[in-house]
Amino acid sequence: MISHANEASLHRMVTQESVMYHTITKLARTLFGTQTTRKTQPVGSRFRPRLECLEERAVPANMPIPVTLPGDANVQGTLRWAIETAKNQAGADVIEISPNLTVSLTSKLDPLAGPLTIKGGGAGSSVVQRSTAAGTPDFRIFEIAVGAVVTIENLRIRNGKILNEGGAIRNAGTLTLDNVRISESQVIGMGSKGGAVFNAPASMLNVTGSVIINNSAILGGGIANAGSMIITNSIIIGNRATQGGGIYTLQNSSSTLFTTDVEFNQAGSGGGILNGGSFAMSGGRIYQNSAVSGGGGLATTGDRPSGWISQTTLSNVQITKNSATAVNSKGGGVLLAHGNIDFLSCIVAENTAANGASMYYFGAHGTFTQDNTMFAPPPVNG
Repeated sequence: MISHANEASLHRMVTQESVMYHTITKLARTLFGTQTTRKTQPVGSRFRPRLECLEERAVPANMPIPVTLPGDANVQGTLRWAIETAKNQAGADVIEISPNLTVSLTSKLDPLAGPLTIKGGGAGSSVVQRSTAAGTPDFRIFEIAVGAVVTIENLRIRNGKILNEGGAIRNAGTLTLDNVRISESQVIGMGSKGGAVFNAPASMLNVTGSVIINNSAILGGGIANAGSMIITNSIIIGNRATQGGGIYTLQNSSSTLFTTDVEFNQAGSGGGILNGGSFAMSGGRIYQNSAVSGGGGLATTGDRPSGWISQTTLSNVQITKNSATAVNSKGGGVLLAHGNIDFLSCIVAENTAANGASMYYFGAHGTFTQDNTMFAPPPVNG
């Protein structure tokens, strides 16, 4: 604040300046015939700072983390180092594996915490595998941590081996597989699930444009699903299991397939698919799968008295050339043991079994509906 003494002094200075200004102005008018104006700042006014809004700026994403080395040491350029680096920095990360590079792991990796994308190079020419060297311990390739969001694309994953669940991948978060090939992986032990992939309860699995081939387990040689799963434009082929050679779905799970082929898989029951949850398939085919006891293409399970009723919905699906091979086998194409099946515009033909070549169903335990669907020969009620 300006004191009274200082204000009086300042007033005298301004007054003197004003007298001088008017004198000069009169002289200028006399000499040049022009007017001179001046803007003055009010006495006692002060500069008042203010905040101005800045333009919105996004936080820059982390730079991609390159994987250029095939080894498994925790040194710069390896996959192990890249995953550790991603884990220790904030924000979303992208790991890029060089084209035509095969990463051979000799021990398990840390779980993937996300948000993370792992990209292979080229047209799926990058490989991540459990080492084939003698003495390599058993472990899966990738484990997705609870709640993590992870995308894997343009990558080949192979030779995983583990006890219990998920030979190549165990997902407990949200996982997207895009143009991924998973092969030669297995789960061992009683009740083992998901030779290639196990999708845990309350988890989400999205598979697009991928191939699940030549994997094995007790339940779900290719994929075992206990959560939610969507598979689009993919192939489940050549997998083996005791139940559900290609796909096994558990109670309370949700599975949806779009234009996906399930073919050349083998099992004791449910050669292509064994459904125990909610399963829908639109387009695609269930082709040349085989089972021993029944359900060469597809089998359903459940327990109606306890309230466990599986639901299967098939739309525009071809179920052909599947087989059940035992002497008293049932349902070369489809075995409805428990639950409900709805067929819409499907073809069930050229399948073989001792009983019910196209479909065998237990009317006391399950029901089916059909609309514009061809069964050749007609279904058999047991």
